[in-house]
Amino acid sequence: MRKTLTAKQKKHKQALFRRRVLLLLLLAIAIISICLFTPWFHVKTVEVVGNNLIPSERIIQMAAIPQDVNIFKVNKRAIKKSVLQIPEIESIDLHRQLPSKICLEVVETSPVMYMPYLTGFAITNKKGRVLTLSDNPPQDNLLYITGLEIKNAEICKKISVQDMVKFDIIEEMVQVFIDKGILSEFRSCHFDNLSDFYAYLVDGTKIIFGKTTDLDYKISVLSAILPKVNRIDGSYIDLTTPSRAVYGTLPAEPPVEEEPADEVKMEDGENNASDAAKKSVPDDAPSATDTSEVTETPAKTADDTQ
Repeated sequence: MRKTLTAKQKKHKQALFRRRVLLLLLLAIAIISICLFTPWFHVKTVEVVGNNLIPSERIIQMAAIPQDVNIFKVNKRAIKKSVLQIPEIESIDLHRQLPSKICLEVVETSPVMYMPYLTGFAITNKKGRVLTLSDNPPQDNLLYITGLEIKNAEICKKISVQDMVKFDIIEEMVQVFIDKGILSEFRSCHFDNLSDFYAYLVDGTKIIFGKTTDLDYKISVLSAILPKVNRIDGSYIDLTTPSRAVYGTLPAEPPVEEEPADEVKMEDGENNASDAAKKSVPDDAPSATDTSEVTETPAKTADDTQ
């Protein structure tokens, strides 16, 4: 049976509880005061991990952590916002390592592709985050994309495009290229017509994908074919029907021989080339830039390479 406390005992117990609470509060205040107002917890070291492209000095400079600031007074949100102004930094996390060290853990991103924008080019990572806006094509071996209309491009932000379906296909394609380890093989991809999508390798080989359906399977077939194909100037690989992939070469166009200009005899007896002596050209004649229809040489299927 529980013993009933007297009024005096209850009063004593309550007083004891209040004293304990007061001691705990005083102890907490003392600990907080030590943490916030003693030099022991001032930031002495800032470390950057996860960076390969961006020097640690630049990241620390952008973080702008004041010297000897208290480690608990460091504004994590402001530091993250500042560091993310570096285009190649995709994300950042800040860790406090007591008593006096700040660790900045970053995830970098690198340029993968570029595409026309206004009078120049937008250079982005694989997800379309803009890293650079340039008047000239990049010197790096990046993937050139055509057929994508960009509405707006701002550094450190994802591009805004007219056709999101088309951009999703491009993003998926680039990721598959990376997963298959063949991204560096490609020079350009052309999405002007989604029913007739094609690309070029760095060696000039044309890759005919046809429609953008079954893209993962087509790229898988391509990655298996590439080591077996003797790629030369003018070669192509047709993946329109990936189960019966075809490769071959297009015939070289014959050189165009220029006819010597007609000479007319001038009144003074000298022979000179004259503009008046140029022959008239019919209106329906092909221009110098026209090419004749190209026929394919006998092609081989992927099965023939086995």
